[in-house]
Amino acid sequence: NDTIKARMYKAIAEKCLISFPQQTLLYANKGLQLATKMGWAKGLAVFNDIIGQHYSNKGNLDSAIYFYEKAYQIDIKNDFKLNAASTLNNIGVVYQNQADYEKAITKFTEALKIAEAEKNNSLTAICNQNIGQIYLEQGNYKKCIEIYNDVIKLHALDENIDGVASAYSSIAGTYAQMKDTAKANYYFDKAIKVFKKTENFLELATAYTDASSLEKD
Repeated sequence: NDTIKARMYKAIAEKCLISFPQQTLLYANKGLQLATKMGWAKGLAVFNDIIGQHYSNKGNLDSAIYFYEKAYQIDIKNDFKLNAASTLNNIGVVYQNQADYEKAITKFTEALKIAEAEKNNSLTAICNQNIGQIYLEQGNYKKCIEIYNDVIKLHALDENIDGVASAYSSIAGTYAQMKDTAKANYYFDKAIKVFKKTENFLELATAYTDASSLEKD
Protein backbone atom coordinates (compact mmCIF):
# COMPACT_ATOMS: atom_id res chain seq x y z
CA ASN A 1 0.00 0.00 0.00
CA ASP A 2 1.72 3.14 -1.27
CA THR A 3 -0.08 5.48 1.13
CA ILE A 4 1.00 3.47 4.19
CA LYS A 5 4.53 3.14 2.82
CA ALA A 6 4.78 6.90 2.23
CA ARG A 7 3.58 7.62 5.76
CA MET A 8 6.16 5.21 7.14
CA TYR A 9 8.93 6.93 5.16
CA LYS A 10 7.73 10.23 6.68
CA ALA A 11 7.70 8.81 10.23
CA ILE A 12 11.17 7.28 9.84
CA ALA A 13 12.66 10.40 8.22
CA GLU A 14 11.31 12.60 11.03
CA LYS A 15 12.79 10.29 13.68
CA CYS A 16 16.10 10.24 11.80
CA LEU A 17 16.24 14.04 11.96
CA ILE A 18 16.73 13.71 15.73
CA SER A 19 18.43 10.37 16.28
CA PHE A 20 20.10 9.30 13.00
CA PRO A 21 20.63 12.46 10.90
CA GLN A 22 22.90 10.65 8.43
CA GLN A 23 19.90 8.48 7.42
CA THR A 24 17.41 11.33 7.00
CA LEU A 25 17.97 12.00 3.29
CA LEU A 26 17.77 8.30 2.43
CA TYR A 27 14.21 7.95 3.73
CA ALA A 28 13.09 11.48 2.80
CA ASN A 29 14.16 10.95 -0.80
CA LYS A 30 12.46 7.54 -0.93
CA GLY A 31 9.31 9.23 0.33
CA LEU A 32 9.70 12.05 -2.18
CA GLN A 33 9.98 9.58 -5.06
CA LEU A 34 6.92 7.68 -3.88
CA ALA A 35 4.88 10.87 -3.35
CA THR A 36 5.83 11.97 -6.89
CA LYS A 37 4.69 8.62 -8.30
CA MET A 38 1.41 8.88 -6.36
CA GLY A 39 0.83 12.53 -7.26
CA TRP A 40 0.42 13.20 -3.52
CA ALA A 41 0.85 16.97 -3.18
CA LYS A 42 0.85 17.10 0.63
CA GLY A 43 3.47 14.35 0.70
CA LEU A 44 5.68 16.27 -1.73
CA ALA A 45 5.50 19.32 0.52
CA VAL A 46 6.16 17.33 3.69
CA PHE A 47 9.22 15.51 2.34
CA ASN A 48 10.69 18.74 0.94
CA ASP A 49 10.15 20.27 4.37
CA ILE A 50 11.94 17.36 6.08
CA ILE A 51 14.89 17.73 3.68
CA GLY A 52 14.92 21.45 4.49
CA GLN A 53 15.05 20.64 8.22
CA HIS A 54 17.94 18.25 7.61
CA TYR A 55 20.01 20.93 5.85
CA SER A 56 19.03 23.53 8.44
CA ASN A 57 20.27 21.25 11.24
CA LYS A 58 23.55 20.76 9.37
CA GLY A 59 23.99 24.51 8.95
CA ASN A 60 23.63 24.32 5.16
CA LEU A 61 21.25 27.26 5.19
CA ASP A 62 21.00 28.00 1.44
CA SER A 63 19.93 24.41 0.74
CA ALA A 64 17.52 24.55 3.67
CA ILE A 65 15.76 27.62 2.28
CA TYR A 66 15.66 26.08 -1.22
CA PHE A 67 13.76 22.98 -0.01
CA TYR A 68 11.59 24.95 2.41
CA GLU A 69 10.55 27.27 -0.41
CA LYS A 70 9.65 24.27 -2.58
CA ALA A 71 7.48 22.92 0.23
CA TYR A 72 5.88 26.32 0.84
CA GLN A 73 4.94 26.81 -2.82
CA ILE A 74 3.22 23.40 -2.89
CA ASP A 75 1.38 24.22 0.35
CA ILE A 76 0.16 27.59 -0.95
CA LYS A 77 -0.89 26.16 -4.31
CA ASN A 78 -2.99 23.48 -2.60
CA ASP A 79 -4.28 25.64 0.27
CA PHE A 80 -2.49 23.59 2.96
CA LYS A 81 -2.58 26.55 5.33
CA LEU A 82 -1.15 25.07 8.53
CA ASN A 83 1.64 23.30 6.64
CA ALA A 84 2.43 26.59 4.90
CA ALA A 85 2.59 28.37 8.27
CA SER A 86 4.87 25.67 9.71
CA THR A 87 7.22 25.95 6.73
CA LEU A 88 7.27 29.76 6.95
CA ASN A 89 8.22 29.35 10.59
CA ASN A 90 11.07 27.02 9.61
CA ILE A 91 12.31 29.53 7.02
CA GLY A 92 12.26 32.17 9.74
CA VAL A 93 14.49 29.98 11.92
CA VAL A 94 17.04 29.75 9.09
CA TYR A 95 17.14 33.55 8.74
CA GLN A 96 17.41 33.84 12.52
CA ASN A 97 20.44 31.53 12.47
CA GLN A 98 21.95 33.84 9.84
CA ALA A 99 21.28 36.80 12.19
CA ASP A 100 19.02 38.29 9.50
CA TYR A 101 16.43 39.33 12.06
CA GLU A 102 14.36 41.48 9.71
CA LYS A 103 13.67 38.57 7.34
CA ALA A 104 13.23 36.18 10.26
CA ILE A 105 10.55 38.24 11.98
CA THR A 106 8.78 38.79 8.63
CA LYS A 107 8.49 35.03 8.14
CA PHE A 108 7.50 34.40 11.76
CA THR A 109 4.81 37.09 11.53
CA GLU A 110 3.42 35.68 8.26
CA ALA A 111 3.25 32.24 9.88
CA LEU A 112 1.63 33.70 13.00
CA LYS A 113 -1.17 35.34 10.98
CA ILE A 114 -2.06 32.01 9.36
CA ALA A 115 -1.89 30.11 12.67
CA GLU A 116 -4.14 32.67 14.37
CA ALA A 117 -6.64 32.65 11.48
CA GLU A 118 -6.78 28.85 11.70
CA LYS A 119 -7.16 29.08 15.50
CA ASN A 120 -4.28 26.67 16.04
CA ASN A 121 -2.98 27.38 19.55
CA SER A 122 0.09 25.17 19.28
CA LEU A 123 1.45 26.73 16.09
CA THR A 124 0.51 30.22 17.29
CA ALA A 125 2.54 29.57 20.42
CA ILE A 126 5.54 28.32 18.44
CA CYS A 127 5.49 31.39 16.18
CA ASN A 128 5.25 33.70 19.19
CA GLN A 129 8.06 31.80 20.90
CA ASN A 130 10.32 32.44 17.92
CA ILE A 131 9.35 36.10 17.73
CA GLY A 132 10.18 36.35 21.44
CA GLN A 133 13.60 34.86 20.72
CA ILE A 134 14.25 37.65 18.19
CA TYR A 135 13.40 40.28 20.81
CA LEU A 136 15.71 38.47 23.25
CA GLU A 137 18.61 38.57 20.80
CA GLN A 138 17.94 42.26 20.20
CA GLY A 139 17.93 42.98 23.93
CA ASN A 140 14.23 43.96 24.20
CA TYR A 141 13.69 41.93 27.36
CA LYS A 142 10.39 43.49 28.43
CA LYS A 143 8.71 42.68 25.12
CA CYS A 144 10.27 39.24 25.15
CA ILE A 145 8.77 38.36 28.54
CA GLU A 146 5.35 39.68 27.46
CA ILE A 147 5.40 37.35 24.47
CA TYR A 148 6.54 34.33 26.50
CA ASN A 149 3.66 34.92 28.93
CA ASP A 150 1.29 34.83 25.94
CA VAL A 151 2.93 31.55 24.90
CA ILE A 152 2.19 30.10 28.35
CA LYS A 153 -1.50 31.01 27.99
CA LEU A 154 -1.70 29.43 24.53
CA HIS A 155 -0.10 26.17 25.64
CA ALA A 156 -2.35 26.12 28.71
CA LEU A 157 -5.41 26.25 26.46
CA ASP A 158 -4.27 22.96 24.89
CA GLU A 159 -3.20 21.57 28.28
CA ASN A 160 0.33 21.28 26.87
CA ILE A 161 2.25 21.40 30.14
CA ASP A 162 5.59 20.66 28.46
CA GLY A 163 5.00 23.70 26.25
CA VAL A 164 4.23 25.78 29.34
CA ALA A 165 7.44 24.54 30.98
CA SER A 166 9.49 25.38 27.88
CA ALA A 167 8.13 28.92 28.07
CA TYR A 168 9.13 29.02 31.76
CA SER A 169 12.66 28.10 30.67
CA SER A 170 12.60 30.87 28.06
CA ILE A 171 11.50 33.43 30.66
CA ALA A 172 14.22 32.16 32.99
CA GLY A 173 16.81 32.57 30.25
CA THR A 174 15.59 36.13 29.64
CA TYR A 175 15.95 37.04 33.33
CA ALA A 176 19.40 35.44 33.28
CA GLN A 177 20.37 37.80 30.45
CA MET A 178 19.03 40.66 32.59
CA LYS A 179 21.26 39.46 35.49
CA ASP A 180 18.15 38.92 37.65
CA THR A 181 19.32 35.64 39.17
CA ALA A 182 16.44 35.30 41.63
CA LYS A 183 13.71 35.41 38.97
CA ALA A 184 15.77 33.28 36.60
CA ASN A 185 16.12 30.54 39.23
CA TYR A 186 12.42 30.82 40.09
CA TYR A 187 11.35 30.08 36.50
CA PHE A 188 14.01 27.42 35.96
CA ASP A 189 12.69 25.64 39.06
CA LYS A 190 9.12 25.82 37.73
CA ALA A 191 10.25 24.34 34.41
CA ILE A 192 12.33 21.59 36.04
CA LYS A 193 9.40 20.47 38.23
CA VAL A 194 7.19 20.03 35.15
CA PHE A 195 9.83 18.21 33.09
CA LYS A 196 10.45 15.82 35.99
CA LYS A 197 6.72 15.13 36.22
CA THR A 198 6.36 14.49 32.49
CA GLU A 199 9.70 12.64 32.28
CA ASN A 200 10.80 14.90 29.43
CA PHE A 201 14.47 14.15 30.00
CA LEU A 202 15.90 16.10 27.07
CA GLU A 203 14.17 19.33 28.14
CA LEU A 204 15.01 18.55 31.77
CA ALA A 205 18.70 18.21 30.90
CA THR A 206 18.56 21.47 28.93
CA ALA A 207 16.91 23.32 31.83
CA TYR A 208 19.51 21.97 34.29
CA THR A 209 22.32 23.00 31.94
CA ASP A 210 20.95 26.52 31.51
CA ALA A 211 20.28 26.87 35.23
CA SER A 212 23.84 25.77 36.05
CA SER A 213 25.21 28.91 34.40
CA LEU A 214 23.67 30.92 37.25
CA GLU A 215 25.70 29.09 39.91
CA LYS A 216 28.79 30.84 41.24
CA ASP A 217 30.23 27.53 42.45
